[in-house]
Amino acid sequence: MQSHYELVESDNGYTFETEHGKIYCLSFLFYPLINNNPDYQVYTFNIEPLNSLNPYKKDIRIELTIKYVFQRFFENKVNALVVIYDSCDGRHQARNR
Repeated sequence: MQSHYELVESDNGYTFETEHGKIYCLSFLFYPLINNNPDYQVYTFNIEPLNSLNPYKKDIRIELTIKYVFQRFFENKVNALVVIYDSCDGRHQARNR
């Protein structure tokens, strides 16, 4: 059974490198515009490739890594998470899936 990629903590989240050399940054940014209640903190979540290696190869470990990061994020916090499906690159439907 495969496991998630090794994570390196960064200022706002994590980075990891796939076995194909693709590097991703997973970040949580505080987003106070939605809620003023200090008991509940709202964050945005971003997945950003840090290098432009192509072609894309299907890699289940990326999904496992993102799921693991979400589990860690919600383990220790009572927060809400906002995900924005940016359409500027035409891949918003894929992100939604």
